[in-house]
Amino acid sequence: MFAWRKLTNWFVILNVIGGIGIIVAALDCALHKSDFRNVIMFIYSWSLTPLFILVQFKNLIFIRKRFGFMYSWYGRGAFLVFLGFAVMDQTQELAYNCGLTASVIGAFEFFVVFAFELRSNS
Repeated sequence: MFAWRKLTNWFVILNVIGGIGIIVAALDCALHKSDFRNVIMFIYSWSLTPLFILVQFKNLIFIRKRFGFMYSWYGRGAFLVFLGFAVMDQTQELAYNCGLTASVIGAFEFFVVFAFELRSNS
């Protein structure tokens, strides 16, 4: 149990880094190339990612009711993987690297949580 508590503290730090990466990637794409896709991704990222970062520190009923997936480690990992891939733009190096970082953090979260659940069930 002690290892899981230490790990959740690291997950919170990694999730905040991934969330900031998504915001930076969306901003980079919107500033350099203002087409429809980048504007939509900018709005989507800037509306959901602050909620994602906030849920790392506070248990808000508003977010839990409407965005329940953000309260499980699987849901948080899926959010990072999805939005990380969505904000990646191959023409913008910063956006690509930030999106890739967020996706890798989300995938890492999936695998570690899955490994801990397998270990606790056996």
